[in-house]
Amino acid sequence: MAANSVTQLVAYFNANQDLTLGELARDTLYEDFPSKFVWKTDGGVKRWEKRQRGSGCEAGRMPTVHPSSGDLFYLRLLLKNKKGATSFQDLRTIRDVESGEVIRVCPTFKAMCVALDLCEDDKQWEDTLEEAIHMRRPRAIRDLFTNICLNCNPTDPRALLEKYKEHMQDDFLLKRQEAVTQTEDEHERLAHNDLLRALNLNFQDHDKTNASFDIDMPEDIGQQDVIVDTSEIDPDAEEYYNDNYEKMNEEQSKIFDQINSCVERDVGGLFNIDAPGGSGKTFLSNVLLSCVRKDLQIAISSAMSGIAATMMKLGTTYHRRFGVPIPCHQDSTSMIKLDSKEAIAIKNARVIIIDEVSMMEYKLLEMMDRFLKTLMGRGDFMGGKVVVLLHDFRQILPVVPGGGRTAITSASVIHSYLWPHFTTLRLTKNMRVERMIRMNADEQRVKKLKNYAKWLLEIGEGTVDTVCDGIIEVPDQMVCQGKYELEQNVYDNFLDNYDDPNYLMRQAIMSGTNDTIRQCNYEMIEKLPGEAVISKSIDTCVEEKDQGTYDQEFLNKINASGIAPHRLILKKGACIILIKNLNVKDGHCNGTRYIVEEVTQRLIRARKLSGGANAEILIPRIPMISKDTSFPVPFKRLQFPVLGAYYLTFNRAQGQSLDKAGLYLPQSVFSHGHLYVGFSRCGDPDNVFVYADQKEFENIRHMLEDGKTYTRNVVYKEVL
Repeated sequence: MAANSVTQLVAYFNANQDLTLGELARDTLYEDFPSKFVWKTDGGVKRWEKRQRGSGCEAGRMPTVHPSSGDLFYLRLLLKNKKGATSFQDLRTIRDVESGEVIRVCPTFKAMCVALDLCEDDKQWEDTLEEAIHMRRPRAIRDLFTNICLNCNPTDPRALLEKYKEHMQDDFLLKRQEAVTQTEDEHERLAHNDLLRALNLNFQDHDKTNASFDIDMPEDIGQQDVIVDTSEIDPDAEEYYNDNYEKMNEEQSKIFDQINSCVERDVGGLFNIDAPGGSGKTFLSNVLLSCVRKDLQIAISSAMSGIAATMMKLGTTYHRRFGVPIPCHQDSTSMIKLDSKEAIAIKNARVIIIDEVSMMEYKLLEMMDRFLKTLMGRGDFMGGKVVVLLHDFRQILPVVPGGGRTAITSASVIHSYLWPHFTTLRLTKNMRVERMIRMNADEQRVKKLKNYAKWLLEIGEGTVDTVCDGIIEVPDQMVCQGKYELEQNVYDNFLDNYDDPNYLMRQAIMSGTNDTIRQCNYEMIEKLPGEAVISKSIDTCVEEKDQGTYDQEFLNKINASGIAPHRLILKKGACIILIKNLNVKDGHCNGTRYIVEEVTQRLIRARKLSGGANAEILIPRIPMISKDTSFPVPFKRLQFPVLGAYYLTFNRAQGQSLDKAGLYLPQSVFSHGHLYVGFSRCGDPDNVFVYADQKEFENIRHMLEDGKTYTRNVVYKEVL
């Protein structure tokens, strides 16, 4: 090659072949070359030479290239991610990781990017399903296919189904083959129809049908179905009611009787139940739901969060159940059609129960009121239905992006025109603490637990003793002197129990910011044995016009709330939390914690820590849209919808019950309810541990007692 035709890129390829430059060249990305090598053009020879003095003194950067530039865009993407290429062809070559042998040469740079999961293509969903075949049973593959269709926008779902249908309908075929009088062709046809029906039921849980994805609808074949839609039927309702009715305490029984009287007389009624954390509101609601359902009548249970919905029998999220549009405005209407099966179920419901209402904006409740009035054809509030709102305003309030105290409190459901028309009922006994009391007859222990229950309410209501400006003293027995001591107390004997779901389910550490949580979870996963799998996201701007301004490298650096990071580190045995609702009916929702049983670049096989039916799930990489308003344009990140779960934010911890709880406070909490949520996750003060950095209080040290630990409590009393 002529000297004047040698570009910096060609010289980079040459350097990777040069034995004198050694492993240094082959272990350096093209854009980082200037930090370790210097570009020489003297003597008529253009080349890279190793720097003689210093390192990292030059920062390399490749020009931004718009995706519409075709192969040039994909060439740049490969150079930013693949080291050691010796030619343009080598850049398109896939090799065995261990032997280095050539597996195949991709025809284009784009094809190579797709093979390395650096950009999106339907082939990634084929590869994901291919891996799933070797991991799990047909039902899990059907659920995975459903999630791919619903969340990943494949270009040809029909072709994907055709290719993998045999693996999705194996169990149906076995069931159909029990009918020995039918031919094998009939077995195949019926089994395929069963598959179409199962997929359609899955899609209907998300207001879709097979037709939404150009997939055939199931036939009405007049044969006994092997699948039954039981979404409104609880076969265990009578047994649950009989087993638990007598277990209600006096407060719970009184509230039950008052609400159930309205249900039985069919007279309607609006109730809101103030229920501090641990007071048994979920237990009470499940007894009430079972009482209605045991007579094969419909009772609707929903919650503002997925994790709270899974704790209610047949629970669904409020947004899903009532068709809440996102965003929901002052005059928004439900997306549910009045003649749909969802609307008919709501119309026939004898009672509607909604949990975590403290997180609800008033606009959502008012949308439901308009919907029920129209559905029921009545002008009464909530269409004359029996509606029960469960809440604890000491906990997390509505999330208002970028909003301060005034915006958050103004958005609260208590400012709805409906709120004064709800009768307020109260649960006051902390059942978590009561359980601890029943387990311990020791008088001093009982006194300690009762004092703790009282102190928790004072934290939540902002009446606890303060030094000044919300600063409170942390009880001495809870104090840890550092992060290491905190982890040792909460996760004792960690490496002996890291893969035990029962161990992991009982404990967690909470903190205030996503960055802190992310780093701490990374350090915990690092401690686990075994090889790490590093999943790197594919990031793109939602609007094509923005793609030339903000390249993938720029987007990779953004850690937005609500989505996984660009670089996600996982291992077999790691504890993770789902950050997106995938299947609320089966309990696979935002806030559910799992243990990883297998992980690849395309798929996670995980099991719920709580176990139970349908505990396993296959989790693909899913496109997630960032709603972070601090970034000027929306962008899409293709990544596993999970995070590490040894440390949780206070928002994600809400609804969790723990035997051991830790609070990691490198700085004090900054929002209403955080401290209350953290302390109230555990009913035993001897199993709550706190590390609170004291640097923020140095300027008022003269006001604080030596040897004591302090932190700030934030309470918006105007919502209580």
